[in-house]
Amino acid sequence: MNHPEFGKRLHWICDATDGDLAFAYKRAHCLLQTSVIEGFGLPIIEAASFGLPIIASDIPIFREVAQDRVIYFPVCDSASLASEIAVVVSKRPIQDAIPVNSWEQFLLQLTQTLASLVSEREAKIADDRDPRESMPV
Repeated sequence: MNHPEFGKRLHWICDATDGDLAFAYKRAHCLLQTSVIEGFGLPIIEAASFGLPIIASDIPIFREVAQDRVIYFPVCDSASLASEIAVVVSKRPIQDAIPVNSWEQFLLQLTQTLASLVSEREAKIADDRDPRESMPV
């Protein structure tokens, strides 16, 4: 990279391990999540677990994941983003953790959801059957 801060205050980490991420999150001043389109926003949850303040694009998925626990700025509004960065860096607020299910909780919820869907489907199939099909001959 050609940026003057590269290797000093600007770092690019390829194939980061969990340890690399923890190291970076523990030393960061805040997380900037400036996506225009995003699938989920895992870095928001990771940063919150380290107590980092988070500044994120105001897009629906981030509102769903983080609700009011992050500072939002309008997408593509660099002046607003710069203003929020200045506030966060000067005040260093502590971020509340964003609740996340464990893998066990997720699998339990998924299993329950799938079982419910199967039951609903079986009930629909039973309701759609011709009652004459189950009559003895």
